[in-house]
Amino acid sequence: MIAAALLEIVWASALAGSDGFTRPDPAAVGVIAAALAAILILGESASAARLVCLLLILIGVVGLRLLEG
Repeated sequence: MIAAALLEIVWASALAGSDGFTRPDPAAVGVIAAALAAILILGESASAARLVCLLLILIGVVGLRLLEG
């Protein structure tokens, strides 16, 4: 849990380094990677409701990024 919290700080700090959409947004990449790992490796369900929630998170990350500048 501590490692996850520390990595979250690193990801949040790296957001500034994405330079708009000229480089991939680390938070969006992290969300996608974590979700795919949970589904493919850990056998989590990929129900429609879960995928919609994941999409909403991604929309939120992108929306915050666009509103930042």
